[in-house]
Amino acid sequence: MKIRLTDHFIRIRISPEDAQSLQNMDCIHVQLHFGNSLNSIFKVRLIDQMNSTIQLAKDGFELQLPLDAVQLWLSTTQEKIKWLIGETTISLEKDYPCEHQVSNSGSTFKRT
Repeated sequence: MKIRLTDHFIRIRISPEDAQSLQNMDCIHVQLHFGNSLNSIFKVRLIDQMNSTIQLAKDGFELQLPLDAVQLWLSTTQEKIKWLIGETTISLEKDYPCEHQVSNSGSTFKRT
């Protein structure tokens, strides 16, 4: 999972492996280590609700997205799906190889 944070925008790009984890376990995460005792965890969790939310914790935050919408999106060729939480846009995207890359290592979705 790759995360990009800017003012009022969070972009999350997921690999096919991340997508499989979301389908199997309803959760993926990235843990950042900044030193001996300073860590931050960013989680994406699928929930059985229609609304998306962000839960803040002392060790990071958890983005909660609608299970049905994400599962439907994963079954399509649609590149991304978006939500608005307050003033922040959340974009969940399938990670595709750059246009100049010839081979696909399996760590990205194949372009159709």
